[in-house]
Amino acid sequence: MKRWYTTDELLTKWDMQPFEIIALIRNESLHPYARNAEKEKKIKQAFTDNEIRLLIDSICNRDINIPDTINARISQDFQGEHFDEGAFNDGSELQEFLCKLVFKAEDISDYEKSVKKTDTQQTFPTQQPIQQDDAETFVRSIRVYYLTDSEIKISTGGNPKTYTREELGFKKAPDLWRDFLKIIKSNHHSYYTGKAHGADRQRHSTYDADQKRLSRINDKVVLFLNKSYGKQLPKGFKIYEHPVNERHGIYKFKFQIINSTLKTQIVEYNQCSQPELIKIIQELSTSRSDLAALKSATGIAQEKGWLGERRVKDYINGTIEE
Repeated sequence: MKRWYTTDELLTKWDMQPFEIIALIRNESLHPYARNAEKEKKIKQAFTDNEIRLLIDSICNRDINIPDTINARISQDFQGEHFDEGAFNDGSELQEFLCKLVFKAEDISDYEKSVKKTDTQQTFPTQQPIQQDDAETFVRSIRVYYLTDSEIKISTGGNPKTYTREELGFKKAPDLWRDFLKIIKSNHHSYYTGKAHGADRQRHSTYDADQKRLSRINDKVVLFLNKSYGKQLPKGFKIYEHPVNERHGIYKFKFQIINSTLKTQIVEYNQCSQPELIKIIQELSTSRSDLAALKSATGIAQEKGWLGERRVKDYINGTIEE
């Protein structure tokens, strides 16, 4: 019978991000325990700095494989001594604590019953205010992947999650969504507002409108991040900046935008479930925006037995009748 859960096991079990687990600990929904302090001291002595960093990184990125030679040196014996709450709340050793914490299986069972977690419910973590430097670090760690004209993927260290236009807060703002996607999809991932004034010092009529659109996109993304990742970014925080080496009027997002090249798309399509891939194919067929991607997606679906040859041709020709 299972007695303990590690943080990594809970991230997988609940499909959460590390920030969400942190929020549940801070609001006392979860009660963590620490490994035996004496054994922790031996672990610290046994590992090099690089090995410790690998262990810390693995808690935020489940794609990282810990070598068996390291796993064999990690003690699996835990005891019920509470961790150092002062250091945790201070944030001084936050990353290290995440890979040390364990949770009683009975507490996890009680928590799941209390929130009545179902497949159709989503529990958002309590928003925690963070300082400017922490906000900068958090936003710059984000990776954004373009999927379709209605979906993107976002990763903050763990497995990427797919979000729709509606989930990102752009349901009633299609024009802003198009501007947002235009930045994501462009080669340089930049937004150009131009100069405020011309050579004759006359103010350009489009400058203020472009600045306002960028500010509104910023507000929607900040609201989404606060709601979805348990953050409360500082008031007035900007997710974009003017790169020092760029000409005046060029702005770029601070988060990382991963180019969705055809090779990358093929990898992503192979990882999709049948409903996800068919949805992508339908949107590509309707928009006619990327025929190379459409052919790759339909080819993968056909290889997996999800589409027949006739239906593949209809999608590619844009003559499908749903």
